[in-house]
Amino acid sequence: MRTKTSTFEICGHSINVAGKSFVYIHDSESNQNFAAVSFEVEVRKDFAGQPYFVVKADALLDDEPLHKHLWLLETTDFNAAYDLKNALCTLLGDPPSRYQMQHCTGALQFRRTGND
Repeated sequence: MRTKTSTFEICGHSINVAGKSFVYIHDSESNQNFAAVSFEVEVRKDFAGQPYFVVKADALLDDEPLHKHLWLLETTDFNAAYDLKNALCTLLGDPPSRYQMQHCTGALQFRRTGND
């Protein structure tokens, strides 16, 4: 199993005046603070065609109005990726459903298409 983490720390969360939730993330490597507004898991394939999962945050840098996509975790472990994403979404006030909280067992099935 391959897992690569970054230097990000979850600092907390709050709600601004417009009712929008943020999760504050600190990058200790660059000493920058981000306000994450959403999280997702992206499924990718390596050169051998094996799937891996990237947990990404759509975040705002403190001083810039542009959104940045932060890679928080890269792993071949499906459950670890979705556990992190579900925990972060819960901090945003958008908890996953019971169905989304169920762990995946067995092999991931994917089929080759003409685009692979």
